[in-house]
Amino acid sequence: SIWTIQTPQAFLHDIIVQAHEKAGVDKITATDDAALVEYLNYNVRIVLGEYSNIKITTKEDLIMAETILDYMVNGQ
Repeated sequence: SIWTIQTPQAFLHDIIVQAHEKAGVDKITATDDAALVEYLNYNVRIVLGEYSNIKITTKEDLIMAETILDYMVNGQ
């Protein structure tokens, strides 16, 4: 199955540090932190999110976020 994933991903501190250290030693590359944690044989859980949870990195993203917020507050 393919899932659309949002950030941030959350892990216990010790596990994510161990995952990155092991990846460095084993020269493993991954597309995200979840892949590194799975490499350590931990199960990664998916938590449902919302499409309105957008990443704001550009001026256009900020406009989109303001529009979403206005809709959520005012219903318009």
